[in-house]
Amino acid sequence: MQAKEKVFSVMRIKRHVVLIAIVWTMVMLGIFLWRVQQIRANTMELARSEARAAFDRDQAFRFWATTHGGVYVPIDENTPPSLYLAHIPERDFVSPNGTEFTLMNPAYIVRQLNDDFTGLYGPMGHITSLKPLRPENAPDAWEEDALMRFEQGELEVSELTEIDGTPYFRLIQPMLTQEGCLKCHAHQDYQVGDVRGGVSVSLSMETLFESQEQKKYANAWQYFLIWSIGLIVFLLASKQLINSEKARAFVAFELHRSEEKTRGIIEAMDDPVFVLDEENRFVSANAPSGMLYLHPDEFIGKTHAEVMPASINQQLSAVLPLLKEGKAASYEYSLEIHEKTRWYSNKLSAFFEDDEYKGFVSVVREITERKKAELELEQDNLDLNEQVEEGTEVFGKTMLAVAGREVRMAELKEVISKLRTQLEEAGQVPVAD
Repeated sequence: MQAKEKVFSVMRIKRHVVLIAIVWTMVMLGIFLWRVQQIRANTMELARSEARAAFDRDQAFRFWATTHGGVYVPIDENTPPSLYLAHIPERDFVSPNGTEFTLMNPAYIVRQLNDDFTGLYGPMGHITSLKPLRPENAPDAWEEDALMRFEQGELEVSELTEIDGTPYFRLIQPMLTQEGCLKCHAHQDYQVGDVRGGVSVSLSMETLFESQEQKKYANAWQYFLIWSIGLIVFLLASKQLINSEKARAFVAFELHRSEEKTRGIIEAMDDPVFVLDEENRFVSANAPSGMLYLHPDEFIGKTHAEVMPASINQQLSAVLPLLKEGKAASYEYSLEIHEKTRWYSNKLSAFFEDDEYKGFVSVVREITERKKAELELEQDNLDLNEQVEEGTEVFGKTMLAVAGREVRMAELKEVISKLRTQLEEAGQVPVAD
């Protein structure tokens, strides 16, 4: 049973290890995917910011040119007069020195900047309208959809799309008719405040996507490294835990075997066995039926002083110092049970845990018959002593009597000897003895 519990315990730890490893992996993967989404969102936000910056730069220049009614520049092959401004009487003029000038409206200026200096200033705006003056300003499908949405009140449209297979971030905002716009567009029946078209900005995403992929790659390695280190540390800790659990299970198994062996020995004993803790509190009891002073339910959990008579508790208190020193102790006591005196011998042995006193085991044996035999022997000894004393006295008296008779015989012989001597001196022959 213990072996099965050991296997189940290790298997349970391994299942937990696998579960936690999966959770750790999922957490790190989730964090990485969240980070990827952040990088993508940051890329799109950066693209939107750059597009708006380009749009704002373009608009600022347009507004400046509009407030001045356009700009006159010398005519050359790169800047010929605009056919779409032919309806303006003062489109062209000749300076006093003979230089020919032509009018460039904001759309013309920005278009030329966009054609000649895109590499220097980045993306420029593309002006478009549902009613363009120049066919080249006609909207593409995406711009046309955005312009239709402006008619519904939207103020900005942006989207990641493709142009000729290349990814672009496109942004467009409506272009409202201002007073300065009517100089070139009054003939189109626009009024101040009307949506005259829109200005779109197309930002190539190739560079931003390359930067995005580099960030994703760097983050992937960072999170992989964190995941690997965490997993290695966790697996090492888990291995240590499994080894500890195996050692603990082995110790528990050996302890269980020892306890079973001890329990078998105790249960085979005819004598009651009690276990008391360091506070002299009864922890367990094992005794054949009918041999206990009280039922276990009446004393388990209580102290020795609460259960046993004061005289016996004093005997225990007297030997406790010996037990705490690791020495064995014993004493005898008597109990009145069912109006009969019963004698017991109590042998005690202490047990320790990490060199700390934790209590003792008490083995109690009834010695009533032995006590009776001792008392009878003691009485026999007393009777024998009395008989010996009486015999000694009689013998003494007899010896004294015999000794007195011998003294008297000696005295009589001495008297007879003196009489014989006197008769011989008087010439008389004494009669034979």
